[in-house]
Amino acid sequence: MITLFLIPLQWGGNTREWNDPVVIGLLAGFGALLILFLLWEWHMGDYAITPFKMFNNRTQSGASIELFFIFFAFLLAVIYLPFLYQAKGRTAVQSGIDIIPLQIATVMGTAVSSGIIRATGKYKPWLIAGPWFGAIAGGLLFTVDVHTSNAKLIGYQIIFGFGVGSAFQNTLIAIQAEFNDQPELIPQASAVASFAQLVGGTLGIAIAGTIFSNQLVRNLSGPIGDALGPQLVRAVRQSVTVVFALPAELRQPVVDAYVDAVATMFIVIVPALGVAGIAAFAIRDWNLKERGGAAGGAAA
Repeated sequence: MITLFLIPLQWGGNTREWNDPVVIGLLAGFGALLILFLLWEWHMGDYAITPFKMFNNRTQSGASIELFFIFFAFLLAVIYLPFLYQAKGRTAVQSGIDIIPLQIATVMGTAVSSGIIRATGKYKPWLIAGPWFGAIAGGLLFTVDVHTSNAKLIGYQIIFGFGVGSAFQNTLIAIQAEFNDQPELIPQASAVASFAQLVGGTLGIAIAGTIFSNQLVRNLSGPIGDALGPQLVRAVRQSVTVVFALPAELRQPVVDAYVDAVATMFIVIVPALGVAGIAAFAIRDWNLKERGGAAGGAAA
């Protein structure tokens, strides 16, 4: 079912027009299957993959929505930040090294927030503030161009990684605290939230790819596209490494177009993490020191 949604997102405006019958048919098929899936889940009741009754709990709903949008933003950043570095002349291996600050900041965000939560018993401030710090970083990444210094890019990665890292693990702690008096529901509740996380990450990559591809097509139209010719335009769209094999007089405009397409895509992070931060307000603010089982989970 998800595939029926992802494929037209990849094709639309890229290999096929948005009004192409195949694109429309796939989207319509996704809508029909989604309705059937929801009806079946309702019919199965407590035996459903994702029981609807779980979402009657505001913490469950809030945590699931927050995880959905956190991973929506996180995975697109992890995938497309290396593209940005490669467009600036780095190799694939070097670009992987260049995003190490993001990974370290994410781990540090998780570690620091967990330590403070263990000491104070309060997790909700991290669930609210973390995504909004990430949203700020998304806005900063939107301003990136070919002349942006590495120091700024590292700083943006640190802000983003620390913000996201301080929130996503703690949403599961919130779920454990919520169902502390019903421990038999914790595995099911955690699974529902993890499923939302998986779907969010998958859709994030697909939607980001659609935005990037369509923006790159627009950037390579007009005089730049005329100078390159259709064959080179297709090659540039398929691989950033082609850019640096272009003649010197064409290389810089194409690099600018590529970097602009990646930076434009990063704006999606802002509303995604903004919604994640808002969803956190629905999560109950338990004190883990007063709920022994959940506090033990946080310490772990």
